[in-house]
Amino acid sequence: MKVVVLQASGLHLGFLGCYGNDWIATPNLDRLASEGIVFDQHYVASLILPSPSGRGAGSEGKPSRPEKYDPHPNPLPGGEGAMTLPQVTHHRIANLETFAHDCAPSIQKLVETDGNLWIDGPDLTPPWKLPADILSSYLDDEEEEVEPWPDPPIGETPDEFDVVRLQDTYAAAITWFDAQLGVIFAEAKRLGIYDSVWWCVTASSGLPLGEHGRIGIDRPWLHEEAVHVPMIWRLPSAAEACARVTALTQTIDLLPSIADRLGANIAPSPGKSLWPLVRGEADSIREFAVSAAKLSGGEEWMLRTPTAALILPISGPDDEPRKAQLYVKPDDRWEVNDVSSRQPEDTESLEKILRDCMNTQGAQAQGRP
Repeated sequence: MKVVVLQASGLHLGFLGCYGNDWIATPNLDRLASEGIVFDQHYVASLILPSPSGRGAGSEGKPSRPEKYDPHPNPLPGGEGAMTLPQVTHHRIANLETFAHDCAPSIQKLVETDGNLWIDGPDLTPPWKLPADILSSYLDDEEEEVEPWPDPPIGETPDEFDVVRLQDTYAAAITWFDAQLGVIFAEAKRLGIYDSVWWCVTASSGLPLGEHGRIGIDRPWLHEEAVHVPMIWRLPSAAEACARVTALTQTIDLLPSIADRLGANIAPSPGKSLWPLVRGEADSIREFAVSAAKLSGGEEWMLRTPTAALILPISGPDDEPRKAQLYVKPDDRWEVNDVSSRQPEDTESLEKILRDCMNTQGAQAQGRP
């Protein structure tokens, strides 16, 4: 069995049909989900975007980029850490507009080798360099003066009109991404390897699109739109089709899952194999998920349990961090109502758990148990 991981960045979970969206066309991802396994509660461990390359810069110039911050090391080079799996070849492909074309040689090599493939890309953060007629696909036809917004300024606070225009433009980029995946899958079918591959489509980060008054990731705000990311598996011969995993999982769990299936050894890590969840041998593999980000002079941590999300700011750009925030899950999906002031005991209890995690991970980073 060959493994192919397609890991985008800036992929907003709320814009995909298999995660509840009903107005954006994503037929290839929908088909992949119907033939595979959807992970409903998948969270990044540390919020890291691609290195600066001109993408992700708004009209006001390039935003500052997240620093490498490793509460949980990521499995592959160029990600959140440096652990590698020898059997996996890692390629970085940033361009959304030529994604399928750039992937084609790597897909073709799978026929000739026994290796596996991890494609880090594409980058779905703005600017979106696609034809204007594509980017305007979801704009209201009755509003002729409305134009797509392919290069929104990162870090700006959009008004209500601009939020709609921003999200409509991003929706077109998502449909283009889905179409590019369709081309990749079609090529794999032509080569006769599609049904023998374990396909994994996931993301290293989400993308704020005005939900909390920001465009893009310019601050270490660990809200749902940034850290809750999609992950879809299609196993060979569509095994476990239409399954959904509702347990909490994290990006650090993917490498141990691949190593588990391939019978490979990897260095010890906080990640855990997801196969017990897939095979129905366990209802959960972790009590909570933890995310962290360090950016623009600020630092925040997030603790996610099945029933709550605690966001804990440690420092802010001017050493004035936001206050701790608590959200009820899964009811408050996009974190609109902060209940920390009404539930101080719950907030304090979760903060203690999170600070214990921070201390433990800090000790591990220094080689202490």
